[in-house]
Amino acid sequence: MARLWGPPALFPGAFAAGGLLVGLALGLDLWAMVEMRRRRANILPHRAATALVTTGPFAWSRNPIYLANGLLLLGLGGLFDNAWFFVAAPVAAFATDRLAIGARNDTWRPSSARRGPCTSAGCAAGWAGG
Repeated sequence: MARLWGPPALFPGAFAAGGLLVGLALGLDLWAMVEMRRRRANILPHRAATALVTTGPFAWSRNPIYLANGLLLLGLGGLFDNAWFFVAAPVAAFATDRLAIGARNDTWRPSSARRGPCTSAGCAAGWAGG
């Protein structure tokens, strides 16, 4: 279908690359949510942490759900052939870092802190990570 108005296509194969990124993003999101559920960790960011998850995608990324959100934006840019998604992705990542990640890191304290911290060797009883 010919474009009546607008910029040229981003690059050949943008649709396929976008679809691949969307698939990877959704898979990463689902994997992270399943891992949090398995470890009985609270997934809602506005509630207190109930566990420290260090397995699955959390072994590679501290915030795989936020990473998946960024990949999803990039993938949608390719699928919709719209460069504005590529502009929005780093802006959204910066805002997420400042408003969600940074704010929580300063005050993070698990509700079960009295039970003991996790170490590289494992976690004390009551902790779901490790």
